[in-house]
Amino acid sequence: MDAPTKPDTRGEILKTTLQLLGRRSYHSFSYNDISQILGIKKSSIHYHFPSKEILAVESVKKYYEKIEYLLNKLDNFTTDPWVKLDEFFNFFKILLERNEVCVGGILTAEVSTLPNSVTVETIKVFNRVFDYLANLLKISRDNGIMGFSGDPRSRAVMIMSSIEGALLLSRMFNNIQLFTDAIQIIIRDLCI
Repeated sequence: MDAPTKPDTRGEILKTTLQLLGRRSYHSFSYNDISQILGIKKSSIHYHFPSKEILAVESVKKYYEKIEYLLNKLDNFTTDPWVKLDEFFNFFKILLERNEVCVGGILTAEVSTLPNSVTVETIKVFNRVFDYLANLLKISRDNGIMGFSGDPRSRAVMIMSSIEGALLLSRMFNNIQLFTDAIQIIIRDLCI
């Protein structure tokens, strides 16, 4: 008979924190919220994460890992840049369907009140995404698959800005079609 597995308390705390960040924001959740959701004592959370800042930093690092996994999966899944973009957009659509938005986007909205360490980690997430998209766009334009004017990195920033805004507005209006429409415009603008 196999021994029962011990729950990964640290991992569950990070997972729950990411959900709370995506549904609320940094300033709108507490250790008490996590404690109630997971059915653990606040002292258990403090054991793994002595401060909310440390918890947020580690959560954003975990989000970076999720994004890195997504981008690697896209590269291993297909060489077709349109399919890669579609799957990339779908990642954010799934968040919206779970009543969440991008953790990076929600933290960006709070940047003036975030601890610097959380901001630094959030910037790393965005820079990784910008680099990935810029490379995908450059290669696609160079090969005549996509067309757009200007610098690929600037276009990548514009795409992410549109995604983040569309996520927030779609959630505010409880209308996922706003997100879908924004994505269609991004795709249309990249067509030759």
